[in-house]
Amino acid sequence: MKKIVCIGGGPAGLYFSILSKRARPDVDVVVIERGAPRQTIGWGLILSEGLLDRLVRQDRASGEAIRRQMLPWTGISIELPGRSIRSRGHSFLSLSRVGLISVLQERAEELGVELVYDHAFDAEREPLPEADLVVVSEGSRSKVRDARAADFGVTAEERPNKYIWLGVAKSMGDQFRFIFEETPGGYIWAHCYQFEDGYSTFVVECAETVWRALGFDRGGLEESVEACRRIFSRQLEGAKILAGDGRRNTSSWTNFKKIDCARWSAGNMVLLGNAAHSAHYSIGSGTRLALDDAAELSRALTLDTLPVPEALAAYEANRKAAAAHLHDAANRSMRWFETLPTELIARGPDRFAYGLLTRSGRIGAAELRRLDPEWFAEFEGGVETQLIAREMEPAPGRTRAISGEVEI
Repeated sequence: MKKIVCIGGGPAGLYFSILSKRARPDVDVVVIERGAPRQTIGWGLILSEGLLDRLVRQDRASGEAIRRQMLPWTGISIELPGRSIRSRGHSFLSLSRVGLISVLQERAEELGVELVYDHAFDAEREPLPEADLVVVSEGSRSKVRDARAADFGVTAEERPNKYIWLGVAKSMGDQFRFIFEETPGGYIWAHCYQFEDGYSTFVVECAETVWRALGFDRGGLEESVEACRRIFSRQLEGAKILAGDGRRNTSSWTNFKKIDCARWSAGNMVLLGNAAHSAHYSIGSGTRLALDDAAELSRALTLDTLPVPEALAAYEANRKAAAAHLHDAANRSMRWFETLPTELIARGPDRFAYGLLTRSGRIGAAELRRLDPEWFAEFEGGVETQLIAREMEPAPGRTRAISGEVEI
């Protein structure tokens, strides 16, 4: 193999280029990126100690640079009208997306990867680059993949809830915050976490019926930001909502696009990260999937024991198997938010909090008891609640390690 071209310079494409160039310095590696250097779309993202350890083992220079930027936090706060519940003992790390991208760009440049910036590849008008391998790493809405949807067996499903990815010019505390507010149109909520000093991610989500009832379908971005500022004024405490500053993000309401591909490779093309399989943002594992995909693809291609087609098939098989449990958890979490059990709020905020914490099926009563025995003792007080806890306990082998991989 003499040349590899990655279309898309997000975490997946950049990290694959780094590992591939490290392993095969003689191979020309090119990354085509629509944005400018040290810029990206997005606010913050979440990683785990387990993933960070892998990043350091795979490439110490970039792994340690990423680690230096991480902010740790250990709690999950469920904030309902009139009551807030905090579950302690969880372990998360966050950083800015532009910080991660900058580290990866700098490391790729240092290793000799050719980064082509400000080039939005046009799948309809441009021929595929001349290369032995073309890596499609454009994300869940990849136009290169969609132009060859039949080859990859693409299934794309837009889910019903509406969401908008915003930032807040405020440190929102040392915990992941789920903030629920009841409006005349119904419940609306925010997924919120700090990712650097003075900045937090603020993802607002609601059912489409609520979205329309609140008038989000009729106004523009400025009106949406103002409405969110009013709805979440208690938590924001006057902080500015950020919807796009040219450096970090340009926000708009959208629906989550669930992507599944029957085949991850076709000819000399291979899909990577969200272009191959997307996981709902509510469990915070999208970046983990992208980086682990990149590592596995690089490993498969540099073993020198298989021809390229067989290496691509091995990459696909290994990653589909390894990611299956995360997709199961993400799908359960996605459906929980789509059918938000607001009736549990009336029956008791603790019951709602328990349902939220166990929604993905990867954490149950035993682990919550170990993570935060004080809160769980209060929750477990009644016989009926004990029955609920036993019914919602995950199946054997499904509970995640407390300090291992991220799941919100």
